[in-house]
Amino acid sequence: MNTVEKIKAAYNFTNGDVKNLVSLKPIMEPLASDFVKEFYEYVKSFEESDKYLKNAEVIKKHQDALAGWFLDLFSGEYGRAYLDGLEKVGAAHVKINLPAHYVNAAMHFVKGYVRDVVRKECKDEEESNYLERSIGKIIDINLDVFTSSYIEEEKRFFLSQRVESYLIQFAGRFSFGLNLILVLGLVALGVGILGLFAYDISHILEGNIEKGILSTLGSLLMLWVVIE
Repeated sequence: MNTVEKIKAAYNFTNGDVKNLVSLKPIMEPLASDFVKEFYEYVKSFEESDKYLKNAEVIKKHQDALAGWFLDLFSGEYGRAYLDGLEKVGAAHVKINLPAHYVNAAMHFVKGYVRDVVRKECKDEEESNYLERSIGKIIDINLDVFTSSYIEEEKRFFLSQRVESYLIQFAGRFSFGLNLILVLGLVALGVGILGLFAYDISHILEGNIEKGILSTLGSLLMLWVVIE
């Protein structure tokens, strides 16, 4: 069983779901522009939306891609080519460092938008629920693939969780060890300078005032450096 079929099987995505989605295509096609408009109204509430939608050119390109993605939900073609397209979208999100929770929130909006359209157009509650289940499956499949892109990106930077944990622990302990050696070395040096200071004082007591004062000042200067 290939990757596409495994994903479909995991979500129990059947031919009945395909037929349901295709049946919604005539309803959703005229709403593509409205969907994009509503979607943009929603994402404007995101704290860093301006960071990812920087200018008119980027926005236009994204809106066109978004409309195409929306219509593909009801295309009835959910094979390898469809999965490849989703993986490219997920990779694009990762490339611009879009936080994963923004993707999750956006997909939640899409599910709610399509559900509201279905409830408005379909008066039969049982049929409406049947269609909504199919919608939920295809959107969850999309989100699954998008999320996988983030997971794959993380794998590129870490050999394994076990190795990563070991390296972090080792680095922390090694850094602590170096700091400990530095402190002990400074303490030993300070003690040595104090001894030198006492020796220099002895020159003054012996009457060699000039040599004693100069040596003492030098010792005090070294002691000050160690303290700092």
